Amino acid sequence: MSRYCVQHEVQSEKYWISFGWDFPLNTFFAQVESDESDSDELLLDIGSPFDFPYTQIEQFHDALVQHLRELGIEDFSLSMEQKIQLLGDKDGIGN
Repeated sequence: MSRYCVQHEVQSEKYWISFGWDFPLNTFFAQVESDESDSDELLLDIGSPFDFPYTQIEQFHDALVQHLRELGIEDFSLSMEQKIQLLGDKDGIGN
């Protein structure tokens, strides 16, 4: 399993956006947490066992961007470099 975590700020509100490839579940996944929340509740959890499995990088990226926009995070997307890294993780390169 791979996991990458980036901090992203929107109008002084900070979020942790985690994404990666889950080999046992065969899916790309993403989770979002608010840095300022007192609870451990996730704001977003896609690609989990209770969600749709994402096996295609563009399908996953489109879903991630759409869900982030619904949270008010309009300016985040995965870079080409991040997508290539995730595809390498999926193919077992570097793992």
